[in-house]
Amino acid sequence: AHPNTIRKVLKKNEINSRVARMKPYLMPRHIVNRKVFAKEHLNWTLDQWKEVIWTDESSFELGKPSGKQLVWRKLDEAFNQDCTGSTFKSGRSSVMVWGAIAYGKKSELVVMDKNRRTATDFVDQVYDGPLLQFMTEFIDPILMEDGAPIHRAKVSNDWRDEHELQKLVWPAQSPDLNPIENLWSTMKRAVYKKYQSSDTVDVLIKNIREAWENLSMKEVNTLVESMPNRVKKLSKNKGKGIDY
Repeated sequence: AHPNTIRKVLKKNEINSRVARMKPYLMPRHIVNRKVFAKEHLNWTLDQWKEVIWTDESSFELGKPSGKQLVWRKLDEAFNQDCTGSTFKSGRSSVMVWGAIAYGKKSELVVMDKNRRTATDFVDQVYDGPLLQFMTEFIDPILMEDGAPIHRAKVSNDWRDEHELQKLVWPAQSPDLNPIENLWSTMKRAVYKKYQSSDTVDVLIKNIREAWENLSMKEVNTLVESMPNRVKKLSKNKGKGIDY
C-alpha cells in the first residue's frame, strides 16, 4: 500500500503522529509494586499526604535538551505504555541539586558538590543540613525519597533511625507519583529559557536557584493536593503509568 493510503486510514481512525511522552520503563515487577502502593494508600486523606516530605535530586545540563520521539496514537493514548518513550538514568549532568517540598513548605535548595557524591557526603550536605532544619516544621514527618543507592546506604539508614524519621515505602520507577517531579519540569523550562551559549556552570547554578525561589506556594500546594487523585488513577490503571 502507498504510504499516503496508510496515513489516510490512520487519520480516519484518529491515530496521528505525536511526540512520545517520556516515562521510565516499567517492568512487570515495577507494575506489581506500584499496584501494592496504590492499594495501601488509596484511603489516605489529604491531611496524611500533607505530613509527607517530598524529596528528590535532579540534574541540570548546560544547553537545552534535544531529541523527540514520534509515535502514532490516538488523542487519549498519550500515557499508554506502548505510546510513551522510555527514560533511562544517565550519568551526564552539569549540576545536581536536592530539594524538598510539603504542603505550605519548601526547603532550602542544595547544590551538590560534584566531588562529594558518596552516601556519607549526602548525609553531610542534605540530612544534617536542610532536611534536619525542614523536619522541625512538622509534628510527625514522613520522608519520601526514591531508591537511589545513597538513600539505601547504611549511613543514611542509621541517620534516619537516630532521628526517628519514618520513611514512605516507595515503588521504583515512579516519578509520576512524586509531586516534586513536576516542579523540576517547571524549573527546567525556566532555566533553559534563559540559556545562552556563553553560560558557565556558575550562571547555570544562579539560574537554578532563582527558579527554585520563584516556585509559588500555590503550585506546591496544588501538587500535594493531587496525591489522592494520583493514587486513584494508579489503582484504576493497575499500576501502569498515569498522566502526571
